[in-house]
Amino acid sequence: MNLKTVIVGAACALTAVPALAAGNGDMGEITLNSVLGRFGGGEFSWTGSGGPTAFGTFTSFCLELNEGVSPGSEYKATINDEAILGGAGGPSPDPLDSKTAALYQAFVNGSLANYSNTGSISFNSQTYSRQDQAGALQMTIWFLEQEVTSLDAVTAGRTGAANQALAD
Repeated sequence: MNLKTVIVGAACALTAVPALAAGNGDMGEITLNSVLGRFGGGEFSWTGSGGPTAFGTFTSFCLELNEGVSPGSEYKATINDEAILGGAGGPSPDPLDSKTAALYQAFVNGSLANYSNTGSISFNSQTYSRQDQAGALQMTIWFLEQEVTSLDAVTAGRTGAANQALAD
């Protein structure tokens, strides 16, 4: 499995996560620690486990709907700004959408509107768990990457991520 599945390849990850700042094209191995989210996607917690690049520990999301990962498994990773083999909704390679990169950068910086990296939030008079928030952000990423054709109104309402991404 190529690691096009996670946003390790995002150009934003190079500036957002110091452990990934080695540079575009650097390679290594990473192990999936855990999954928090809905719909079979992220947030994914990863730890570098070998290779020439020390990836450290970081969080990512899924870029390609038709790919899968399993906790405890090790994967090869390459830092780049495209999904190498494309996916359900893109060419091969499939360039990362700039809005996806901006959302991920805001997520890593802790500045994503109506998103809490530590707990539940209240939004539109409702309370949403971390898992709800991760699921909504994951769906937004899949939408931006053309892996799904629409955002479910309930999913989009769980976080301001969808509105922030689509307003740009």
